[in-house]
Amino acid sequence: MARALPDDEDTFTALNKLPTVALDIEAKPHDAGGKCRLDVRVKNPTRDVALMAHLQLRRQQSGKRVLPVFYSDNYLSLLPARARRLRWRRLWRTLEANGRC
Repeated sequence: MARALPDDEDTFTALNKLPTVALDIEAKPHDAGGKCRLDVRVKNPTRDVALMAHLQLRRQQSGKRVLPVFYSDNYLSLLPARARRLRWRRLWRTLEANGRC
């Protein structure tokens, strides 16, 4: 059984033509036994597929990544108008220099 037609190989280059999708993100911090937990809701408000979106936790002031963080998922795909809930957990209580979770 052939995977592709001889004149149309499985190159997946058409994926490069997909539009960039801006996702809506809501994050609610919680102190979970001395560790910071974020309950995150990600929604695709567009009419396009969000394919393999790479989510990262970043500091509000500097924009630097927060590490280490344990993600329930940090690469995801969303169909148009769909949403997904995720949980992220940080080993330390604080995320920002002001001591906030």
